[in-house]
Amino acid sequence: MTTKTITAQSLLFTRASAARILGIKPNFISQFHVFDDAVYLTGEFGERYLAKALFENDFAAFRRNGSLGLYAVNVSDNGFQVSASYRNKTYDLVAHSDHISCTCADYRQQVQAGLKLPLCKHGYAVLRRLEIESMEDYPAQVASALVNLKASVRAELVSVLDNYDLV
Repeated sequence: MTTKTITAQSLLFTRASAARILGIKPNFISQFHVFDDAVYLTGEFGERYLAKALFENDFAAFRRNGSLGLYAVNVSDNGFQVSASYRNKTYDLVAHSDHISCTCADYRQQVQAGLKLPLCKHGYAVLRRLEIESMEDYPAQVASALVNLKASVRAELVSVLDNYDLV
């Protein structure tokens, strides 16, 4: 049994991504070749060259969109659990000073491939919970975002307790 080496190229430049970019089904792409500065495709649509930046944008957008049905819960100072209401699976994440790590396979593959800022859909759910727009903004905003989140959770808890007659 041989294991396939995961590279940044094999993660970023895929037929599925090209199909999303073009708005077609992947099986409509008959040839797919990655060159230094572009990706060459042929199919029922003819020939096309797509800029690599389109694939990089799709990679992030696909995960960001996948995070929309996920909910991130703060479980410690910088720890989170992310789950989906439609699935009985939870992932553990840690908000480090310069990145967000996750226990999912997608995050591990991105790390193995050597991506500069690996981030899975669960990581995007944490970004949304912290009210941070992007990973580019993350290092400068994470400390204050965690403090604000903790204050917000504390205020919610006090509000809930105020509604109960504990005497």
